[in-house]
This record gives sequence, C-alpha cells and structure tokens, in this order.
Amino acid sequence: MNLRSIDEPRERPAPAELIGIDSSGHTVSVPLSGRHLIVAVKPDCDGCRSMLDATSDDVAGLPMVFLAAQPSDEWRDRQVLVSPRALEELGITWPPFYVVVDSGRIVGEGVVFGPRQVAEEIRRVI
Repeated sequence: MNLRSIDEPRERPAPAELIGIDSSGHTVSVPLSGRHLIVAVKPDCDGCRSMLDATSDDVAGLPMVFLAAQPSDEWRDRQVLVSPRALEELGITWPPFYVVVDSGRIVGEGVVFGPRQVAEEIRRVI
C-alpha cells in the first residue's frame, strides 16, 4: 500500500525568499535557494510540536523553515517565522502542512502528522 497525506502535490513556483517576523520581533528574510522543507505550524498541535523538535536529519536532511500565521507563546523559544504572506505565497491554506521547495519550485506537499511520516513522503520527491 502506498499511502500519502494528499493525493498528488501541486507543483508550482515558489518565492525566492520568505519574509516575516522572528521570535524576537524582528523582520527577517529567509532565502530559498536550493532545497528546503517549509512546515506550517499552529498552536496546540501535536504533529507541529514533533516537527519543531525534529532535526534536519529526521526529515531527509533538508533545511527546515517553520511558518505560522500568528504569534504564539509556543513559538517564544522556537525558530518560527510569523508570516501570513509567506503562507499565502506558498499556497498553504491551513497548518499543519508542509511543502518541499527545490530550486524555485514547490515539488512536494502534504499534511503533517510527524517527522517520520513527512520524511517518508519527502523521499518520494527528492
């Protein structure tokens, strides 16, 4: 059986950078050259917490960027970029969700249940 969190990813262009507010309240820009795993998180989400605790090695070795639509006390000690605009640019309508960006294109996406599931799905597209 070959289960995935979504039927088929929607390949589409990705922005060259993500701009948002970091946990210190500063505006930052994250360039997206090469491959990245972008994970949209929300408060009170077990799958989101497990992804926030994961390392790059846990998810196919890709650099990870975490995005949220709104600030939260849960992000205070985490590297989460708050940017509704970046979520919109990536075509993410609601967390928990991930996209894989490769050289300016979104090549994979899905719902987040945890690092192991995301890693297995990512291996199909990289």
